[in-house]
Amino acid sequence: MKWQRFFWRVRSREGRGLVSLSNTVYLSLGCALTVSAVGVYLHLLWNIGGLLTTSACMGSIVWLLSTPTHEERKRVGLLMAAALFEGASIGLLMGYCIVSRGIKT
Repeated sequence: MKWQRFFWRVRSREGRGLVSLSNTVYLSLGCALTVSAVGVYLHLLWNIGGLLTTSACMGSIVWLLSTPTHEERKRVGLLMAAALFEGASIGLLMGYCIVSRGIKT
């Protein structure tokens, strides 16, 4: 019975907006994860991660939180920058995980 009500809501007018919003949220999450993986790769390639990228990540997050919600392009760019810096910051940890498993880069 609960599932029938849920699917009825999804088919209604309000449900379409909810589905569109969730698609946008998951798309931005997937892009942020991909950019974070690129940051890890850049750290493994050129060893760019460290205290500077960690502080840049925190600064990007604070800037993102202080940006008004109507500036969507700027907020998406700041989210991607924070994800890149975060990926570069944890790149050292990922390098240790890869080397300890015997996979040499």
